[in-house]
Amino acid sequence: MGALVGLNKKEDYALFNLENSKLYPLNIQVDGKMRSVMSNCRQKNALVNECSTMTSYESLYSDLGPNFGHYYWKVGWYNTPQGPIAITMENGINDVYVLDLNTGKKVSAFHRGMGITSLAMAQQGDGRVRMNANWMFEDHIIEDAHKHLAEQTDINSAQTEQ
Repeated sequence: MGALVGLNKKEDYALFNLENSKLYPLNIQVDGKMRSVMSNCRQKNALVNECSTMTSYESLYSDLGPNFGHYYWKVGWYNTPQGPIAITMENGINDVYVLDLNTGKKVSAFHRGMGITSLAMAQQGDGRVRMNANWMFEDHIIEDAHKHLAEQTDINSAQTEQ
């Protein structure tokens, strides 16, 4: 439960670079991909239904659209002119990172303690990767993820210095 809200580390997924045999663990839990649906319900009162059956299954979508708990929506990797990068939403929904898959440099792109509502990423025709994080009904955009990666401090080196 703590991993869902970013309180503790749960590295259930990783990216592996076949070119240099480096493994990059991601703080993304496997739990968020499941969806449960209740059935065989009867109305108990005006506010409560009693259901006798619950079915759980892995789903990319919920009734409201994308199931942002599913890892499919939390990781994207791209081959850019400067080399391969990954964009990941980790620590529950609190952080978005850009990771250089050749060097292992990882930088923070977005952080919000109360969570990021959604993350969209797309590669442009010139190879740039655009990131759009949304929270509080506002878009937060990084036009060039690789440029952002080059300009920021590696979180791994920042943690070692402390």
